[in-house]
Parts: sequence; structure tokens; C-alpha cells
Amino acid sequence: MILLWKAKTARVENARIANEKFFFIGSNTAGILFALDAKGRVVLFDECEMDEPEPLAKSFDAFTRMFVALPTPAEATARAMRGIAGRWAKLDAILEGRHPLSRTASIDGVLVDIVSIYLVSREHDALTEALRAFAKRHPKKRALATKMRAYAKQWIARNG
Repeated sequence: MILLWKAKTARVENARIANEKFFFIGSNTAGILFALDAKGRVVLFDECEMDEPEPLAKSFDAFTRMFVALPTPAEATARAMRGIAGRWAKLDAILEGRHPLSRTASIDGVLVDIVSIYLVSREHDALTEALRAFAKRHPKKRALATKMRAYAKQWIARNG
């Protein structure tokens, strides 16, 4: 685990280490110190030896990307759409009284969440079909499905 220091801690630690060539930014549990050199690279030192630093990344931004993997838009869309069937099943169970949230859930809110996933994923035709199927399964909620279709049309008109 890497511990990046807050500004106050970094000032104290840099004063303690007294190395003017590097600005130390953090450490880990194995005794490794992380620092920025004059070129802006992230380098690491063994805390005991403090000999020559080992370059780790060309910039702090590159350093952070080594540890944080963000999904591409296509991956995020695919991940969201994989869970959509479960969301529809949960909504059906709530409406039929088979779910613990049946008495407290906001049906409108749950449906807006589902519709939003379709809209953000650009699955407009699939949304239309899903809302038709929802209205057939729950005839008493036909007005809600119509309201969601109108919401979706407005959203598509604004956002493309």
C-alpha cells in the first residue's frame, strides 16, 4: 500500500530527510520512499540506503495511472448493460410485492435509473422495446411507461 502524504506531513518529512535534490511525497510499508525529482519524474528510494533513486514514472500523472485503471466508455457501457436484466427483475419483484423494498421503493426512481442506463449507453431502440414490454407486464403502470418514453425523447433531443 502506498501512503501519499498531505502537504504538512510532506514538509516535515522533507525537512527531516534534508535532501535538496528531491521532494518526497510518500512511502509504503516496505520502507520505500516516493519522491519527485527536478524533472518532475516520480522516483523511489530504499529508506535505509538512500543511494541512487530508481525512476518509476515520467510524471506524477503517469504514476497515478499505474494504479488506477479506468474503463473505456465502451467497457463502461457494456458493464452497465450487463446488469440491466437484473434491474428489470428487481423492479418486477418490487411491483409484485416479492421484494423487501416493495413498501418503500420509489417505482419512478427505480425506473428512471433503468432508463438512464439505456440512454447513456445509447441503446434507444432497446429502451423503447423494454418500456413496451414493461407496460405489457404491468398494465397498471402503462402511464408510468409512457411518462418514461416522453422523458427519454426529451433527453435524446437534448443530448443526441
